[in-house]
Amino acid sequence: MRLRIGIGMARMSPLCHKTSHFESYMIYGHALSLWTTTTGRRKPGPEPVGLGRSAHQISPCAITTRFAPACDGRRRLENLNLVALLIDGIEFAGQVLFVAVGVDPSGQKHVLGLWQGATENATVAKALLEDLVERGLDVERHYLVVMDGSKALRAGVERVFGAQAEVPRCQLHKRRNVKEHLPEHCRAPYDRQIRAAYAMTGYAEAKAALERIWRQWADVNPSAARSLEEGMEETLTLHRLGVSPLLRRSLSTTNVIESCLATVRHVARNVKRWQGGDHVARWSAAGLLEAEKKFRRVKGFRELKELNRILNSELHPQVQVA
Repeated sequence: MRLRIGIGMARMSPLCHKTSHFESYMIYGHALSLWTTTTGRRKPGPEPVGLGRSAHQISPCAITTRFAPACDGRRRLENLNLVALLIDGIEFAGQVLFVAVGVDPSGQKHVLGLWQGATENATVAKALLEDLVERGLDVERHYLVVMDGSKALRAGVERVFGAQAEVPRCQLHKRRNVKEHLPEHCRAPYDRQIRAAYAMTGYAEAKAALERIWRQWADVNPSAARSLEEGMEETLTLHRLGVSPLLRRSLSTTNVIESCLATVRHVARNVKRWQGGDHVARWSAAGLLEAEKKFRRVKGFRELKELNRILNSELHPQVQVA
């Protein structure tokens, strides 16, 4: 099969004859991207959404076959042996979308699913986590669950995992929240102090540094002090577990999900009118698939196996030598 894209033709695999509309969209999109790169000009014509179909006509079933977690949960999780879950709510096309990404012991990242909700509420968060369990996530294991300060997400984690989860609060979200309480001229210097505290290796010294900042603000700016104090212990979870600075950089924020959102917006950049929630879900799924292709291993991935052993020490008993 060949697609004509102006000058020359892009050769496609013979398997493309049996692809879904969504797969055809992805292949055609890559072909147009290649043509644009080589010629320096964008190919005129409709956005490549699959063999002549308009944006709102992409088949929901086509998305389902390629992005099961977002649709009917056919992407099983039993064999992933995940160490960490990163969960965040993002706003896209006027909706709140919950995205979950998992990290396995080899450092590979996997998009686990996409859920829609009107707001970040405990019901949606609980449904999200229960769906992961139904698809094979082992609740007998301990996980790192990295998230922002959402009380709804936190409540959902407690209901589903109980004490089986260690929750590192996203440090970047914490810094952003604190800055909102500070005058403009104070934000940069105090943010540097907080960032320097989080960069410290030891748990005790990092906590002491944050407490010094808190004491500085307690009388001058009580709102900023309360914001820093709230959830402070959870922002230091990785320090407490002895995670190295390199791996901590990858697991201390939910930046990977924000990067996924950038890809979603790029994939759906030519959609001008949204035809309801299902339309948003299909395009979001397409963007997450594209983002997943570009995932790299987390920095410090060689330490994940040891972290997994620490989290699940009862599942990896020490062998005593006589």
